[in-house]
Amino acid sequence: MTEEAKSETSTWDDVRRVRDQLRLDLHLAGMEAREQWDKLQPKLVELEKSFEAGAHKAGTAMADEVSALGATLKKLLADITSKKPG
Repeated sequence: MTEEAKSETSTWDDVRRVRDQLRLDLHLAGMEAREQWDKLQPKLVELEKSFEAGAHKAGTAMADEVSALGATLKKLLADITSKKPG
């Protein structure tokens, strides 16, 4: 596996880890966070299908999309976490 492929896989693993954490925290989140999640979830499904089909080998476009989605998920997770009780 090339260094670029390892990096893309690592980034995608990070995105999935954040997604899983969001799923756990969403039940405590407010309506605004749920609406944001509802908008992001279809993009996640689409990217996951593309990634698993080997589209990550297509290069920087996929890597940029994964990175952007990961950043959005991390921001949403931080927003939710900061509003969690106790």
